[in-house]
Amino acid sequence: MEKQIEVQTLVEKNDELSEQITDLRVRSMKYNLIFSGIQEGERENSEQVLQDFLANELDIQQYIDFANVHRFGRQHRGKPRPLIAKFLYQRDLDMVLRNARKLRGKSYYINRQFPDEIEQARRSLYPIMKEFRSKGDHVKLVRDTLYVNGEPYEPEVTQSSPSTSERRYTPSSQRNKRRRIAYTPEQR
Repeated sequence: MEKQIEVQTLVEKNDELSEQITDLRVRSMKYNLIFSGIQEGERENSEQVLQDFLANELDIQQYIDFANVHRFGRQHRGKPRPLIAKFLYQRDLDMVLRNARKLRGKSYYINRQFPDEIEQARRSLYPIMKEFRSKGDHVKLVRDTLYVNGEPYEPEVTQSSPSTSERRYTPSSQRNKRRRIAYTPEQR
């Protein structure tokens, strides 16, 4: 029995540390944007390619300082690899995101960067988000949490393997809320 308690404590501690690492990774990626669809040239200056893209496609004429700009991933069937840019200033990042609407109907995309585990959760929420949007609800995706009309979305599962249509929206006021409690090492 004592071993089970010890194992359970270690599992909980491991989960807590994993959450902290994910949180740190999200924070370190806070100023990163991923630009997809920008043609790639041999021996290109990635920062200059991005500056030209911002000027030509988003009509941003001011020079933007970046901490780093580079391509990532492997080349795949002649498709250009995405560019990742780490912005120095939040205002510049916000300006680019505000102007991203000018890319509608084009083959370019701009996305925030998230760790893989957050990105997977977001991918699973995209169809649900689209469904609520089509119903006229106000939806917002923050990190890996979907907000519908200002309330966090949590699916109610009606069967063991629900499809999108079998999920039900439950406002947070009707759910049991867990309160986060911060502990100092002496309190544990």
